[in-house]
Amino acid sequence: MKSKFILSMMVLLMSSSFAFAATFEEDFDITAVTDSSSLQIESLKYEPYPANPGEYVDLWILINKGGSGSSDVTFELTPEYPYSLDSNEDAVREFRSVYGESILLEYKIRIDENAVEGANKIDFKYKLDSGSWIMKEFDIEVSDAQTQFDGVIQEIEGSSISLALANTGKNVANSVIVKIPKQDNFQAIGTSGQMVGNLDNGDYTIVGFDVKDIGDENTIMFQIDYTDSIDERRSVILELSLNLDARSSTTEIPSEFASKRGGGVPPTSSTTSWMNYVWAGLGFILLIILFKKRKSIKGMFSKKKKVTGKPDWMKNSNKN
Repeated sequence: MKSKFILSMMVLLMSSSFAFAATFEEDFDITAVTDSSSLQIESLKYEPYPANPGEYVDLWILINKGGSGSSDVTFELTPEYPYSLDSNEDAVREFRSVYGESILLEYKIRIDENAVEGANKIDFKYKLDSGSWIMKEFDIEVSDAQTQFDGVIQEIEGSSISLALANTGKNVANSVIVKIPKQDNFQAIGTSGQMVGNLDNGDYTIVGFDVKDIGDENTIMFQIDYTDSIDERRSVILELSLNLDARSSTTEIPSEFASKRGGGVPPTSSTTSWMNYVWAGLGFILLIILFKKRKSIKGMFSKKKKVTGKPDWMKNSNKN
């Protein structure tokens, strides 16, 4: 009688604690528990609901031992990814000489920070004396606190690259920082990180970096660090192609990237126009030189000597 009173108080306290936090509770049918050989789960509760990746969830399992006979009872919780037991928790719980009463088990389980959203199963088993194990699976609902990012290269001008970054997930990303991480193909010039701030789902921003190529590939990696909705700091690597073989009228291909083309920058309309100006200038200079040469040669044959005074034959005629 005393044990039932204590158990009732424990269940009452457990239930009252649920009133202050979101919880999950499931009751099971125990009408089949009629004899001393019966052992059945009566109810399951866990808090918080849904569970958050990277945090702990408290799990309570209430077991009913039917009949009035005495039995040894063994329970074992076998968590697998994304679950793990707290270091102070014992997976196996043993109870000796249990009569017809209920047993309350409590576990503290850690949810992996990369747990997938949705129902994730956890295994539980129990047995009477040295009998066979009875297997049971429970679903623990895990929330998705992370978000997703997508990006495109907005512009390439000189050695500068502009990244258009969007939060394409359903959760907010707080304290976002975009970096150029250490990689085989590119290296940041000057600053390697840009503070963005908060990006709500659907928001986007543009960040720019100065980089130089140090490899043979035209893919560049960006690192996005952010704080998720449960205050967990996370990092995402975004790998993008620079598409150096496709240039628009507003995008210049930096000379540092010319080696990635296997032969430098191909001629464009602007390059052709510049060469035309050079040839026109050279032709104009050549014409001037030829004109001066021609004038000089012509002068050699057409220049007249200026004569002053009377010729000698007229002077001689006057004397006679």
